[in-house]
Amino acid sequence: MHKYYLMEIETLIQTFTVLDTGKEILFSYSSQENEEGISGIETGDFILGYYPEPVEKVKILLEVTNVLKNGEIELIKKMEVEKGADVVPELLHELSGSNPVLISKQMFCFIYKEMLNKQKMEEEQNIDLESIQYSAPKLPESHNYLVFGAPGTGKSHELKQLQEKYFMDKNSYERVTFYSNYSYPNFVGTYKPKMERKEIVYSYVPGPFIRILEKAYANPDQNFLLVIEEINRANPAAAFGDIFQLLDRKEGRSEYSIETSEELKLYFAGKFVHGFDDMPDDEKSTVLESFSKMYIPPNMYIWATMNSADQGVYPMDTAFKRRWDFKYISINDNMETMQDVVFKVPSKLEKKNINWNKLRMRINEVLSSSQCRVTEDKLLGPYFISGEVMSIDKKTKKFDASRFDNEKFTEAFKYKVIMYLFEDAAKQRRTEIFKGCDEVTRFSDICEEFDKRGIEIFGSEIAENVIEEE
Repeated sequence: MHKYYLMEIETLIQTFTVLDTGKEILFSYSSQENEEGISGIETGDFILGYYPEPVEKVKILLEVTNVLKNGEIELIKKMEVEKGADVVPELLHELSGSNPVLISKQMFCFIYKEMLNKQKMEEEQNIDLESIQYSAPKLPESHNYLVFGAPGTGKSHELKQLQEKYFMDKNSYERVTFYSNYSYPNFVGTYKPKMERKEIVYSYVPGPFIRILEKAYANPDQNFLLVIEEINRANPAAAFGDIFQLLDRKEGRSEYSIETSEELKLYFAGKFVHGFDDMPDDEKSTVLESFSKMYIPPNMYIWATMNSADQGVYPMDTAFKRRWDFKYISINDNMETMQDVVFKVPSKLEKKNINWNKLRMRINEVLSSSQCRVTEDKLLGPYFISGEVMSIDKKTKKFDASRFDNEKFTEAFKYKVIMYLFEDAAKQRRTEIFKGCDEVTRFSDICEEFDKRGIEIFGSEIAENVIEEE
């Protein structure tokens, strides 16, 4: 059975580059200084050659033809791709000098497939994006999918589960979080300065949208995903710019293409057309016409989360909203896993067992009452305190009392739940939610009372209904 390796070959670039791709020319690689690195390599194994400079890419495929006793292996260069394929970021820290790193067959196949696609593009000289035939299987989920709900309802968890189901390969998805100053250049791309041969030059640096779009164009038989967390923390219309027109899809593909900007034409041509930079200007002009129109292909999915309860979020206009399929996660969805989460807090002269889910629901009832009139999107979701802090086992999806850290949970309750109620959800109704406190204008006073009397800070209406029997 073949084994597969990834190896940094910066020190061997000159040697391998002079060998024509596809020719079976033998090369002996000595590893006497670190024989342990090649001790498991056998005849028939494959080695991917990784270039760290000037761009991190896998460019060479080698096959092991013989393993000698003197610490040498004989290799055949099977392929070299000028542009190269991406390597999983998590593998980069394992690469050290010219030490081969064992990788899975799945990882090898993914990188090899990308190398073949890059090689095909290099051979074709001129690629028309409009003519790409997409054969990736259609997923049962929406192409533009937006999950929203109150804080802690499990929106990110929902998308993470779907991502792990359909996009297991780390190269097939990317996650980005919007924030208040996040803009079109961050999301799509822009020119940025960099040092090259001791001079400052400007080159186009793609954002997460273009990085995933490029992979989708280059690999039409595979699906790709872009996850946007907190999509309305930035101004969505400004961050997407003219790209938002592409969200109108028909059978997964943008129904209407848009004109590609000049910088993106140059970027795509440089990525997809072999030798573009060395072409004369008249040939470049002809090639650039092939990239004049831009669209989102059916093998690219965009999923997002939105929390309309947070302060400082931007409204999402109707034109933008109608291009998404929405799913609302209600305040009591996904609460089955923490039904048994119990924590201890002070209560007069002893500590009482408090059921977290019952307490959360009682607080929500008070917030929703006619006295407070707090809207549902500001109520507490079951995962307002993380599953890790609640000691919810990832496999069984049940509360694991043996791992539960009461001190850690109570600290999270104080500085997440109480602070959220004090500063946001119950900011205008503090006397209603903190009925057991004489002073409600200072957060420090409420925390001090909690340390002394636990959930009695909420008054008997809440406290007496959530205590569990020993």
